[in-house]
Amino acid sequence: MPERRLNLLLFGVDSLRADHMSCYGYPRLTTPHIDGIASEGVLFENAFSPYIPTTPGYTSMLTGMDVVSHQIVSLSPKGPVDPSIRFLGEVLHDKGYVSACVGFNPGFYRGFDRYADYHAWMAYEDAPGHKAEALNEKAIPLLESMVDKPFFLFLRHMDPHAPYLPPPPFPRMFYGAMRRTLPKIAWNLSLPLSPLLSSLSLGCPLELRMRNMLWRNMMLPLPTWMPAFDKF
Repeated sequence: MPERRLNLLLFGVDSLRADHMSCYGYPRLTTPHIDGIASEGVLFENAFSPYIPTTPGYTSMLTGMDVVSHQIVSLSPKGPVDPSIRFLGEVLHDKGYVSACVGFNPGFYRGFDRYADYHAWMAYEDAPGHKAEALNEKAIPLLESMVDKPFFLFLRHMDPHAPYLPPPPFPRMFYGAMRRTLPKIAWNLSLPLSPLLSSLSLGCPLELRMRNMLWRNMMLPLPTWMPAFDKF
């Protein structure tokens, strides 16, 4: 009887910071489902992105090479990855796997048998954004269509990516902690407190409201205000 080959699910999440995940010691319970998987499997405590932004990072993830080797170092590279470099989907295809990619269009990330995109890029005014639900609507049918063969499914989740537009109850889950921390943040940034209080009353994430105010009205550089959120 031939040996059953393992299926492979690669679950990518853009802009998810390890230091804000409870399985990595963050004091708030932010990632209970990932925590559950980590408790039953292997949690890598010293794993780092090879590069930012998106394109170099995912290229390294899907080729097993660093940026020096695959030469993709920008968000919008001028050309594709060198044809001599093989992507994971291509390697697994040769081993009899069927594969699907949800979150990227065909072209740059080669080797998948099927591709599906979903509505993940939204404006601030589109809140709440149901990004994960939109991905699942594409991913679940693909998954069900591949169960008769060993499969490789790659998912690119976008929920933490700016603009951060989570559906209820997540925008106000830590509302009390935000209100207690607000005066300190305003002091660190030398900002008037009243606009920030009115932002909180709108029920949107504080950081998102402050980011919007700073970028559109005050034009402070990122290093000026980001340290204020280090303890958030």
